[in-house]
Amino acid sequence: MHVHRIGLPDLKKFPSSTWEWTIRREFLDHFLSRATHLLDLAVTEEVALNQDDHLLSLLESAYWLEISRFNDEYAASSPSLYRNLGLAYMHMVRSKANSSSAQILIPSVSDIFAGTNNSHMSQKVHDTWYNTTLNTGKSREWKDWASQRWNFSWGYYLQMDKAKNDSAYEQIQSIYHAVHKSLPRH
Repeated sequence: MHVHRIGLPDLKKFPSSTWEWTIRREFLDHFLSRATHLLDLAVTEEVALNQDDHLLSLLESAYWLEISRFNDEYAASSPSLYRNLGLAYMHMVRSKANSSSAQILIPSVSDIFAGTNNSHMSQKVHDTWYNTTLNTGKSREWKDWASQRWNFSWGYYLQMDKAKNDSAYEQIQSIYHAVHKSLPRH
């Protein structure tokens, strides 16, 4: 028997007043904590990792953060989620990875939900990351893709009222505006 295939409790059947809802909430909280921890490790261990492993670590953390964004209304309303997504994508753009895995549009990340009743949780990330209509720029290289995702993440963060109370807000705003000022005008 594959117990993990049962899936998380359905929000339509189990409102916030039920213990089943608590199971879902705890899972999503731990999931986001792990994603944030992965990002912290990828950023702080950058020197210790070879560039290809560093890129893949950043991708995995961003993938998990994106899953949280699409599946957890609390995470999706949190400025820290968008701050961390922007940080992950910014480090991808700065990455010097040159392996064959870095030459394709977006390197593949293992889907931990594949083959389970929770496989729907990663579908929107796949649609966002691998949908060619979202990558309509002149280049389809992964750095351009990461730049687009960075722009979306920090752009959204800067528009959030709650973000203005974040201690990193001014620094992020400064970096974001400096990058946009340096871009060629069309």
